[in-house]
Amino acid sequence: MKDYAQTAVLTDAYSVEVGKEPDMPRKETVKPQRLMSPPGQMASGFASVLVFAFPLLMLAVPRGAGVFLIGIVLLLIMSAGSLAELHRQYRHVLLPVWLSVGAILAVQLVSRYTFGLPWDVLDNPSRVLAIPLVCLVVLRYRPNPMLLWKGIPPGLLLALLIVAYQFFIDKDSRPGAWTFIIAFANMVATLGVVGFFRPGQTHRDHVAAWLCPALAMLVLIMNGSRGAWLALVLTVVGSIYFRYQKFNLKVAVISLCSLALIGTAAWTLPNSPFKERLEQARHDIAEFHKGNTDTSLGERLVIFQLATSAVRQHPLTGVGSGQFGSLTDALPGCPADEKEICTLKHAHNDLLDAAATTGLPGLAAFLSLLLVPGFIFWRAWMRTCGRDEIAPYLGKAGFGAVVASLICGFSQVTMAHQANIAFYASLIGLMLGLLAVRMRAFTQNTQDQP
Repeated sequence: MKDYAQTAVLTDAYSVEVGKEPDMPRKETVKPQRLMSPPGQMASGFASVLVFAFPLLMLAVPRGAGVFLIGIVLLLIMSAGSLAELHRQYRHVLLPVWLSVGAILAVQLVSRYTFGLPWDVLDNPSRVLAIPLVCLVVLRYRPNPMLLWKGIPPGLLLALLIVAYQFFIDKDSRPGAWTFIIAFANMVATLGVVGFFRPGQTHRDHVAAWLCPALAMLVLIMNGSRGAWLALVLTVVGSIYFRYQKFNLKVAVISLCSLALIGTAAWTLPNSPFKERLEQARHDIAEFHKGNTDTSLGERLVIFQLATSAVRQHPLTGVGSGQFGSLTDALPGCPADEKEICTLKHAHNDLLDAAATTGLPGLAAFLSLLLVPGFIFWRAWMRTCGRDEIAPYLGKAGFGAVVASLICGFSQVTMAHQANIAFYASLIGLMLGLLAVRMRAFTQNTQDQP
């Protein structure tokens, strides 16, 4: 799809009056719009490699998120002359994204100045800038969206091999490759969901689609993260109907049996960390009802109570960006006590942490990071369903990624880990860009049809 400048020539009509000579026609040339030069072959190839390698970099390469973002910055510099035109063409996508990102940064800056906090509190939140920046790169170089889906299975497979080695050989009870275990689990679950919406309706396409959540499930069994496992299962099960264009009882039975088989394997695997984590959760709930909060789940519930209390006391400002630890430090015996709760510096819940640290404005800004992309994905899905080969799957996959991230956020804080927020921002920016390019082509093809 190419953009061409148009030169319009406007000619005054002859005005003929009785007894007068007609005026000579006057020509006025409109200055043509500036053309975007086509991207170089090398730069386009590099962008395609980044899209394919994204899952591998995030899951299986130490500091892979940094490698990916460095590549994005290089491509941005190479396309600096085209950024203004890209904003003009795709403002319907970029404008709401910039507003959402700007809201996050504005809230963080206000919190920083209100409480006199050091500048490093903006480190993790500033990574939301990856959403529009990655999107701009994709809009400029327009890589094939299938490259993302082709890169997910090898990325998950390599992550599985690394985690299996750490689990069985290194005897690591909760392996996470080279990333913080919870952030790693969230990335695995989200990529499993995105891979589930691989385009195509052939048997081969369905097998390739189901391979992604199956690999992700195996990784999470050894990783032991309950929140990510729940996000994967709930999102995939809730999306089975939308995976198939012709959904019937046979498809439902096969799909649910496959999930049941994976779940049974997770429960019966010798020394299964997944089984141990569920048993631990059951034990912690029983102890909490007895009044004992010195358990993993009991401490989480205390943390939630601290967060809600902070919101009631400071609804507009919270306690300060990244300052949730001040609430746990104020607990009896903390911070000198060796209890785990004394070391927790965030609320282990995205929504509660945002509200407790930056107030209700911060909560609204954080929700926009989910709702704005989610609405764009959903709207494109509804508009193109059954009318395009790729766009509906991009919409479904993007919406599924947002839902999975939201569920993961019920038991962790995205902003608390660099890898987590860098992954979410990069993935959303990547998929928004791929969708915007596809939607532009879809719209033009629709308008060209008689």
